[in-house]
Amino acid sequence: MKLVYILLFTFLSLNIAAKELSFDKDIRPILSNKCFSCHGFDGEKRDANLRLDTFEGATANLGGYSAIIPGKSHLSELIKRVESEDEDDIMPPEGDALTQEQITKLKLWINQGAKYERLWSYKNLTKPKSSQIKAPNVESDIDKFVLNKLLSKNLTFSEQATPAILIRRASLDLTGLPPSVNDVIAFEENPSNTAYELYINKLLQSKNFGERWATHWLDLARYGDSNGYQHDQRRTVWPYRDWVIKAFNDGMPFDQFTKEQIAGDLLKDPSHNQLIATGFNRCGPINIGGGSKVEETKYDLAKDRVNTIGTIFLGATLECAQCHNHKFDPITQKDYYRLLAYFYSSEEQVVPLTEHGAVKRVFGGEFILDTYPKDIKDHQTFANELIELGAKTVEANRIAIQIKQGLIHPTNGNELIKLAEEYQSKTLKMIEELDATYEHRMLIMREDENPKKAHILYRGNYTDKRESVSPGTPSSLHPLKPHKNSTRLELADWLVSKNNPLTARVIVNRLWEQLFGSGIVTTTEDFGFQGEQPSHPELLDWLASDFRDHWSIKKTLKTIMLSKTYKQSSNYRNVGDPTNRLLSRGPSKRLNAEFIRDNILSIAGLLNMKMGGPPIFPEQPDGIWKEILGNLDKEYPTSSETEGYRRSIYIIWRRGALHPILSTFDAPSRNTSISQRSSTNTPLQALVTMNEPLLIRAAESFAKNIKNHQGTIENKIYWAFRSAVSRAPSDLEIKILKHLKAKIPNENKAWFFIAHTILNLDEVVRNR
Repeated sequence: MKLVYILLFTFLSLNIAAKELSFDKDIRPILSNKCFSCHGFDGEKRDANLRLDTFEGATANLGGYSAIIPGKSHLSELIKRVESEDEDDIMPPEGDALTQEQITKLKLWINQGAKYERLWSYKNLTKPKSSQIKAPNVESDIDKFVLNKLLSKNLTFSEQATPAILIRRASLDLTGLPPSVNDVIAFEENPSNTAYELYINKLLQSKNFGERWATHWLDLARYGDSNGYQHDQRRTVWPYRDWVIKAFNDGMPFDQFTKEQIAGDLLKDPSHNQLIATGFNRCGPINIGGGSKVEETKYDLAKDRVNTIGTIFLGATLECAQCHNHKFDPITQKDYYRLLAYFYSSEEQVVPLTEHGAVKRVFGGEFILDTYPKDIKDHQTFANELIELGAKTVEANRIAIQIKQGLIHPTNGNELIKLAEEYQSKTLKMIEELDATYEHRMLIMREDENPKKAHILYRGNYTDKRESVSPGTPSSLHPLKPHKNSTRLELADWLVSKNNPLTARVIVNRLWEQLFGSGIVTTTEDFGFQGEQPSHPELLDWLASDFRDHWSIKKTLKTIMLSKTYKQSSNYRNVGDPTNRLLSRGPSKRLNAEFIRDNILSIAGLLNMKMGGPPIFPEQPDGIWKEILGNLDKEYPTSSETEGYRRSIYIIWRRGALHPILSTFDAPSRNTSISQRSSTNTPLQALVTMNEPLLIRAAESFAKNIKNHQGTIENKIYWAFRSAVSRAPSDLEIKILKHLKAKIPNENKAWFFIAHTILNLDEVVRNR
């Protein structure tokens, strides 16, 4: 057995030594996972004064020895420590030891000169030349990169998906809805590249395109129709959701899309819609409980916005730098709070959606109205009274909480608690009075006329301020053009700058992930040291460069979907590419929760295509909202049946209690920016599709449509099958469904069970 290990090690060493090792691809992942937490970027937490994330640090003289001596692995302390069998000397001291393959790579890399590289995602973005790629019989630039990688592994593309599967895949990916039977049959009769491209163009122009792609963006923007926390009060932010849908449908360039959301209020003469766009900054949870401190709330909101910016545009886990320098990535705590300063100077406001609207702001965690519609009787007196009462409410609640927590013990404690409750009741009643008449006011952003200075917070604690900071961006990334008073608009410009190596890479990787189920970089939220390497780095850079040239999401999606890579069948499983990282087959993935519901309603002929407007409240089991009912939520206001059949993007997104169909199929609460949804497979999901009242009604409606379809029993079953999954049923499938009908004497019930069976096929909830 020992001889086998020796031979294996010798083979491994010769195989690795045959090529020049790359620090970025081969070595950094080892050091990042095993070493950087103690010997990385964070100087305050660095052990033994040893830094391994830079060449200078790794080769520094540490008193007669160095961790790394280029060209001499046998003299390098790093190798001695990772090979040591002494528990006091071995590195890493905790967790799994390095494997023999990892140690071999480190040795060979050191012997080759121990060359360090800038992290791949931080390198300048340049467009690779696909013409230099050897990939026969393909024209698409995407296919050249993919096929070249496949051929290097003695693999090739799978056959193209059947016309029915391909057109269904495209329709679901671009609109979130299935194609019509007529469209499928027409494409089967003429499955040419021209016909396919024309159909892609049709889908891109569909109004449903915006609804499908806005769903993904709302995950990123942590959109919700409630505040989160405590009673999870509802709020008005749906106009932002409608703005996103329209922006996608209009093909708004992504750089403009970014600027209007981050700083639409700072554009020259901003339009009403550009103010609405800044609702992006207001989508996160907000604690408006009586015990909230003004400054604490202000910092929490700013942190939420910085973390969201990091996830969406930089693929960076910036929140790690709230309390200390980042353990892995070159982001200092000062960098974090300089980014935070862009949002700390902003003011929370509401823009009226009607001609006579009201403006209110956050004051001590409570919504206080500054102005009132002029047609309200004694509006000025009313406004002054509420502002005064709001201030008293905040102070009374603060004292009441301290009493309840045992922090203070006044003799009249019970009276003070009662007073706080009275103030809270009066305040809520006055706000409710206004809300009853003027319910459509949209949360937006404005710059504070008297901005306060942001500070670095020790361990993220707002009560422990350290150095004051001005707005700025991380020094490890491309420089920001100098401004005397930098604002969110400069930050937005910096994010979509031609010099930014991250934003274009991060965004196209997400587009790829939405189409294929997995990104070229699987860690779509993390392009840092702890993130995964891209499976096809040249392809990613080509796509990102192309995207940056035009900033058109529609163009990028079309480019990907016209490729042979995308059009492959997903049926074939290549033993040389079991997880499809090499893209040797087509995509296969379960639909998002919203699209599962939308598809079933569409197949059943029930889907209401009305767009936009306030959230809908589809029927749900009693009692779900019981535990989170706030003072302004008396009951779940179930929508009419027709309204309840609208697309799922319009369902009330209450963080504390999502609609059960959505939560069962892994829809997130959106308390934070969500880059990737989880995709589980549970018995409860099957129970929902079989027994949920909405889906039972869908099966009843589908059954009526099947029964009324012209033709024989076989014709009806054939049409039903194609309506649900696009492809034609096999002879065996028709035989099984005919047998099912024959066993049930009641015709209506028979067609119901056939419809119910088809709607519960795995293919209905998958896109393959």
